Amino acid sequence: MHGIEFNEDNEFHIKSRKYLGYRDGTMMERFLIDKKIVKNEKQAQYLLLGVSVFLFISAFFVAKYVLVSEKIDYVVSPEGEKIETEEYIKMLGRGENPLN
Repeated sequence: MHGIEFNEDNEFHIKSRKYLGYRDGTMMERFLIDKKIVKNEKQAQYLLLGVSVFLFISAFFVAKYVLVSEKIDYVVSPEGEKIETEEYIKMLGRGENPLN
């Protein structure tokens, strides 16, 4: 076979992170544990899940307020009084003009 040899006794071994001294978990979990905000990975996971849920709900309410909130239009009289547009139109229909 053209002088090709295979070395079956290779020295390559996959070592687990556990044996190398690395902690399992995400970078955020390790950060929370290193800063002593939480004591273990389970607490870090609960904290991160809680923060995620809080931010999701907050984003929902902010989006709802910005996109769905009803804007009230108004007209300002010379005296600085605010009159809603619908009320102003009704007043004009009765022959009144509060801006004069």
